[in-house]
Amino acid sequence: MSHKVRDVMVSKVKRVSPETPLTEVERTLLYEHVGALPVVREGTLVGVVSRSDVVKHLQAVGNQIEGALSAYGDGSETAEELAEYRRQVTGAVAADRSKVRVQDVMTTDVVSVGLNATLKEAARLMVDHGIHRLTVVEGGELRGVLSSLDLAGLVADGRLVDA
Repeated sequence: MSHKVRDVMVSKVKRVSPETPLTEVERTLLYEHVGALPVVREGTLVGVVSRSDVVKHLQAVGNQIEGALSAYGDGSETAEELAEYRRQVTGAVAADRSKVRVQDVMTTDVVSVGLNATLKEAARLMVDHGIHRLTVVEGGELRGVLSSLDLAGLVADGRLVDA
């Protein structure tokens, strides 16, 4: 008997909307120990926001700060003036960051699998796309998530006889 995605997936999955503040997603990813969150609008999966998406955004923010700081002044500023300018720039960027929403950084090209797909099919999708999780979708509606850790757990426990 081939195991199906529906038998292994996690069905109780935290999800966010495209309008969710990115700062809220950062906290959720950290405190809930998840690598990504499905993004759902009116019951339909529209994207995924992952730790990688957040890190890329934070790197861009850091580059903005460094760019602004390197363009400041003519070299005659005191250490106190430079420190004050850094505080101002960092504060402005932080205030701007609070306006960033999930839709600004999420991945919209989501690789999904159906409930009745075999685990072998799901694993092949993960390998082919270089990803660690698949959203499980039926009729456009998010039904769960299957991760590479879920599959590894089956193998480690000896429960995966044939995929």
